This record gives sequence, C-alpha cells and structure tokens, in this order.
Amino acid sequence: MSEIVRPQAARRRGGRKANARRGGPAIDQSDWFLPVNSDRPTEPLNEEGLHAVHDAAMRILEDIGIEFLHDEALKILADAGCTVKSGTTNVRMDRDFVMEKIKLAPSSFELIPRNPERKIRIGGDRMVFGCVGSPPNCSDLDR
Repeated sequence: MSEIVRPQAARRRGGRKANARRGGPAIDQSDWFLPVNSDRPTEPLNEEGLHAVHDAAMRILEDIGIEFLHDEALKILADAGCTVKSGTTNVRMDRDFVMEKIKLAPSSFELIPRNPERKIRIGGDRMVFGCVGSPPNCSDLDR
C-alpha cells in the first residue's frame, strides 16, 4: 500500500516584523479637544411642569428629609439651621435654605487631571466625555 505524501503546510514567516501595521497607529486620531454644544438645551417640561418637579423636590427636603451618614455633616447642617432628628441621620431642610445654597454653586468649573492640558470644563455649552474613576480610586491624607 502506498503512502500518501502531503506537501508541508505553508508557514507564516516574519512574526511581528511581518505585521505592516506596527509602523504606526491603526487609525488616525484627531487632536484632543472639548466639543462645544451649539444646540439649545432640550426642554422636556413646560414651565408648569418644571415648577411642579421643583416643588415636589422641595417638599421632600422639608417633610421627608435626607439621610446623612457622616457625623460632621450632621453637625454642620444642624449648625446651619437644618432640622436633625436627635439620634437619627435624617436631615430636613427649609426650601429657602436650599435655594440660598444653590445660588452659591458656580455655573461652571474645571476638573484638572494629572495632565493639565486635558482639563475638563463642566457647565456652560461644553459636552463632557470624561472617565469616571469612582470612589475606589479616591484617596486622602489618611488613606
């Protein structure tokens, strides 16, 4: 019985050196920039609906309250005039207090990463596409 002789399978040669793409990026990437939103903001609610949502949020803050799990925050809010139920973490806030504090918030601010050339502006007409590190990547002087 005759033996079947098969030709050797062709082998790839060259390994990494044969990869033509290794000389540069696989795709051309645009320079880094922060896009500006030229469209008007979407208004899903009319004026009456907006006031209804605002009033409901204020009633929650005044009548139900929010749980704060940090003792220092409870003390700061109590000192500021908020109602903190003794022995609980529940804080109730007057709507005038809330609106006064909201006025202190800036209309925009910057997040500055390790590379300051990549700072991100939050607010205004900017569209933000940034990474979120989340609490596991946070640290302070104690930890």
